[in-house]
Amino acid sequence: MTKSGEIAAALVAVSACLVSGVVRAAEVDPSMVLYMPFDDIGADRATDYSDAGNHGDLKGGAEVVEDEGAFFGALVLEPNAYVEVPGDGSLNLQDMTLMCWVRLDADPGDQSAIERTSGWGAGEYNLLGDYGNAVLLQIFDLDDGCDDELQAGNVLDGEWRHIAATYDSSEIVVYVDGDDVGGGPCDGEIAEVATPLYIGSRGGGSRFTHGAYDEIRIYNRAMSKDEINLVMNEGPVELLAVDARDRVAVTWGTLKSGVPAFHE
Repeated sequence: MTKSGEIAAALVAVSACLVSGVVRAAEVDPSMVLYMPFDDIGADRATDYSDAGNHGDLKGGAEVVEDEGAFFGALVLEPNAYVEVPGDGSLNLQDMTLMCWVRLDADPGDQSAIERTSGWGAGEYNLLGDYGNAVLLQIFDLDDGCDDELQAGNVLDGEWRHIAATYDSSEIVVYVDGDDVGGGPCDGEIAEVATPLYIGSRGGGSRFTHGAYDEIRIYNRAMSKDEINLVMNEGPVELLAVDARDRVAVTWGTLKSGVPAFHE
């Protein structure tokens, strides 16, 4: 079979999987506590495919839209739209990795991607795609100099960009498109709380995202750069009916829009 034939066949297989309902096939990392690929088009909630079951409610006109994402579907947020995930103990993190694809279409000010709690207080952690025109992992319970100062990189260009940040109880590292762009040594203990988690806003009242998200993931450990790049490039491999990673990478590469061609 020709390469174009292989890609076409893979696309058919992926489409059949999505039409019949998203299926989790590959082994899921047990450290994953939230995974929202936004490929269940037209769903009335944000579905979490981790074992934690942290499903979210779509608020303020948030929509899961076809063919908008870095990988197939995406969460599209008009101003004042967001997702609210009920509080759960699995979201109390000490070590962590937060990551997503983000497309920021405007620059209204600070824009939250993934934030635990409804504001600046104990137990808060927040990956922002736009904080003073930079990417930031903000953690309230860390000491001054680490709680909201380690901004790095910039993704304010209206294109799909991948952002990630890790904390291992001793250091924050910020990544843009798989590259380590900043961070620093940080100590502190993060409080356990029972508050919700928000995607695309701070508590549903501020820091709204003007744009879209795809492939939102949270892990309860700090991942390595190589792991972040692997997940960034593979996309929703856990959800494919057949875990054929090499072919899947090529297939999803053809579906990307405005994303670096990692699998040419």
